[in-house]
Amino acid sequence: MPGMELMLGPSVSLTLAPLVKAAGGNVKRAVERLRGSTCRMVQLSAALPGLRPRELDQRARRDVLALLSRNGLALSGLDLMIPHRDWADPSTQQKAIDAVTASIKLAGDLGRVPLSLSLPVPALTDEMRRELLTCADGCGVMLAIHAEDELDALLQWLDEEDQPMLKAAVDPAALLAGGEGPTDAVLRLAKHLRIARLDDFSRTSLTAAGGRCPLGRGDLNLLNYRAALSTITQLHSLIIELRDLPDPAAALNTALEAW
Repeated sequence: MPGMELMLGPSVSLTLAPLVKAAGGNVKRAVERLRGSTCRMVQLSAALPGLRPRELDQRARRDVLALLSRNGLALSGLDLMIPHRDWADPSTQQKAIDAVTASIKLAGDLGRVPLSLSLPVPALTDEMRRELLTCADGCGVMLAIHAEDELDALLQWLDEEDQPMLKAAVDPAALLAGGEGPTDAVLRLAKHLRIARLDDFSRTSLTAAGGRCPLGRGDLNLLNYRAALSTITQLHSLIIELRDLPDPAAALNTALEAW
């Protein structure tokens, strides 16, 4: 951006799952297409076919890291975005917990990388919260929680626990969709924030909800968001979010240019 120095800090990563889908579901092909890219880190989805915990034995987990390394890439972390209704419904709660604990163990085996989760914080019982944190602590994995529609509840939980394995993540598009300001959210969560997404949101009209769009093409004040992130001294990852975009490869280039 004119008149602004490059922000020092964490490397920029990207969500690989949309590129895998664009490559016909072939993880190897998607990774190989990133060889020589400016972006040298990737964020994997623990829900992506071929990368789900139950599909990867110990050898396969080592193979994932070897594939990235051969193509000059490093792993920034894992994502697991379980629908919030699965946490609220007693018939699916245990399945959701099992999916998270399996993903925590996968993150531990892949280098103790952070696991980013979308959680309906108020809907979690104390027992559910404790089970997730105990597993994370035992595996040495940090949980980065997305709760853009429930920032007050998230902040209260983070303050109460104040543990190194429980931190916050933010997604500008999700914040803007809910009427929250990304810059304000970053500053509110500053003490706990470790993961920040790089994406944007465009509202098509006063009555239409709109949706995620490439970075710099929507309602996000990128200059203010970047300035707020520059104050977060313990930020672990900046992740270009490519979900829900019709051309993720083009959106990646747009985001890198905008950032």
